[in-house]
Amino acid sequence: MDKDNYYSIGQVAELCQISRKTLRYYEKIGLLIPDKVADNGYRYYDESTLLTLPVIRYYKQMGFKLDEIKELVNGAPFSTLSYEFTGKLNEHRAREWELSRMKHFISDWLELIVEAQMVIEEHLTDVTLKVLPQRTYYAMPYAFHYDYRKALINIPFNNGIENLNNHITGPVCMYFSSAEDKAAGRATDCLVVQEAYKEVPKVHSFTFPAGVYASIYHIGDFNHLSETYCKLNQWVETHDYDAEADVFERYVVDYWTTEQADLYVTELLIRVHKHRS
Repeated sequence: MDKDNYYSIGQVAELCQISRKTLRYYEKIGLLIPDKVADNGYRYYDESTLLTLPVIRYYKQMGFKLDEIKELVNGAPFSTLSYEFTGKLNEHRAREWELSRMKHFISDWLELIVEAQMVIEEHLTDVTLKVLPQRTYYAMPYAFHYDYRKALINIPFNNGIENLNNHITGPVCMYFSSAEDKAAGRATDCLVVQEAYKEVPKVHSFTFPAGVYASIYHIGDFNHLSETYCKLNQWVETHDYDAEADVFERYVVDYWTTEQADLYVTELLIRVHKHRS
């Protein structure tokens, strides 16, 4: 500080750990004006102005923009402070919700990648029984012609959920009323279903029934799914179970994740009941 109790721009920069360039920018936008400008152009700040810098820093820490800070540090009334603070808090809450949503989507997709990796590495292609709860999905009827890419990266399906101001997550699935027709290449209609981030109207929903399911993973090209259907049917017959007619195809890893067909993993799910003679 010089004899007139002013701090040079260099002293302010050093004391407050801020660059001279930033101080000059603050002056340019009217946020922090030097109290004295010498004939040689040197800027000087008094102690009161200097002590405004920690306040500015704290406002920035809370996410306020410089133009907002300018209005707040210059003696704003309580009503203005309350309004701006409430607005900023709501802004952060909205951002927090958006971040939470994105984390949810990433987590769901990562789980599918890990699941597929384990299935492939351990070659988990034997039939198992699973007890699965009832779940509700976003659903859309679809005319299926065994074009898996078009069915799974489904533009009308994605537009539909967008029009509901909703989002999809987790694996794309297809529900067929006849497993026999699907395996034989005769299926023409299905439901494309996927978990929605928010609740969907009943007219756009599909309820996956709770129950005991025979599950089998298929590794590789979707056009060879009929081979896995045969294996699943043989298991059901030899283990004394009765199977429902319909089937749920759950695409763990597909075109959304990779173009390598040998990395595709599909789970077939058929509801079964122990045969009673």
